[in-house]
Amino acid sequence: MKKQNIYIMMNLFFPGIGQLMLRRWIRGSLQIIGCLAAFIWLIWEVVSPLYINIATLLLDSGVSLVKPDIYRIIISFFICLLIWIWSILDIVIFKTPGN
Repeated sequence: MKKQNIYIMMNLFFPGIGQLMLRRWIRGSLQIIGCLAAFIWLIWEVVSPLYINIATLLLDSGVSLVKPDIYRIIISFFICLLIWIWSILDIVIFKTPGN
């Protein structure tokens, strides 16, 4: 049980790390890539409208400002959260080989 707690703690740090430590390469890689993709999407949805608005204000082009799409922000956040929960449950449900 002690090793399982270490793997869970590693997954709390970043999803998929515990699976890689258990040598579950495909699951770990899918979780890392999926969470990184969702996180990058989240950052893009937040930063892109800000960048466009700053450029619009600096150029004083008279164009209306762009509002961030809150639904895309929420969806990308929940995808990242679901992958995180999946990585923890994967360790808990599929016990470590030594246990």
